[in-house]
Amino acid sequence: MSNLKKFTNIFTLSLNPAFDITLWIEPIGIEKINLIEGERKNPAGKGVNVSRTLSKFDIKNKALIVAGQNNKDTYFIPLSEENIEHEVIFVPGYTRENYHIFSCGELVTTMARKGFFVDREVIDKTIAMISKNISENDIVIFGGKFPMGLSKSDFYLICDTIKSLGAKLVLDSNSVDINDILRVKPYLIKPNLAELAEMTHRDLSDINTVLSTLTELNLNGIENIILSMDKDGLIYSSKEEKIRADVPCVKVISSVGAGDSTLAGFIYGIQNDKSLLECVRYAAAFGTASVMSEGTVPPSKEDMLRVYENTKVYEI
Repeated sequence: MSNLKKFTNIFTLSLNPAFDITLWIEPIGIEKINLIEGERKNPAGKGVNVSRTLSKFDIKNKALIVAGQNNKDTYFIPLSEENIEHEVIFVPGYTRENYHIFSCGELVTTMARKGFFVDREVIDKTIAMISKNISENDIVIFGGKFPMGLSKSDFYLICDTIKSLGAKLVLDSNSVDINDILRVKPYLIKPNLAELAEMTHRDLSDINTVLSTLTELNLNGIENIILSMDKDGLIYSSKEEKIRADVPCVKVISSVGAGDSTLAGFIYGIQNDKSLLECVRYAAAFGTASVMSEGTVPPSKEDMLRVYENTKVYEI
């Protein structure tokens, strides 16, 4: 079984970060005043979530961020308190907010603001920031919803620049389709089952169809795929190997950001020179443990280790 090579530096790239605001309303009713019983506000966005989780588990990384000027202190003071190393390009406007409404222990709905607009100057500054920081044998996790103003050609330019510098590209964004993914050929993607079905326009209710779809994507240039399947764990796929991770049943408090923790867990394994099987085990343990925390708080080390001990990984 192959092992994955440790990276020199780890970067996350967030062009449209967000505040994740979780509200607990018990119970929720239509056409009535709903009292908020609890609230949590975290600086977030897919890339930032990965950085926060890696930092909590003592994995050095740097977050490259484009953010709104108008509410910068509210966003970056908490990041600094978590000792997240970051470099920022500020733009006019506000960093957006995502509202996650929970009632009776379940996510009822999510509402998202549009956020700021990026122009040609911001794209050029982003390319310059990437070129200044990133070099061969680094890894870049490029995730999240694209900001207004970012075109597909801008997206391709950013991805091509990262790869031309000799870095590995991880892509985790619902702003791209299968044609975009096959065009940039990332080192790693991490869809969930519903996203993979939508991406490929296939019925993935049968495991054999799932496995053949993953293999097809691998053969088309996507080196590594981590497929999240919620309580059913995950599947890792490359051209050479398929690995299944079965996870224990845990109490779900919030699933927001679980996929980001899954990515962080996989990279955590790589940076600690673990075998591929163990990297997959950590990915599953981080992702599952994260749902035991409120909002987008990274999983605790204690929860992760408990889940890790009860996670089974095996070749399929």
